[in-house]
Amino acid sequence: MHIEKILYRNQALTFSREYDAVFLSFPSELPVGSEEAITVYYEGVPQVPDFSIPMNGGVRWDKDEEGNPLDTGLGRQPVAALQRSFV
Repeated sequence: MHIEKILYRNQALTFSREYDAVFLSFPSELPVGSEEAITVYYEGVPQVPDFSIPMNGGVRWDKDEEGNPLDTGLGRQPVAALQRSFV
């Protein structure tokens, strides 16, 4: 997938890609234990994780019993690295 931009507090972040990982540069160090949100603008269709394959990541699109989207983060990826904010 092609990432167009990543926003943090309405400001564009510098980012780089290495293989399937995306590395972000924040304007300052994030406090330990803080919860932050980013918004990722991308082109393409996210891969759904295949849990039968070790370390096969993707975006989970789970919903609750009422059809509301659950913010489940990225399958098999460190949630601290990137969590969906486009629920």
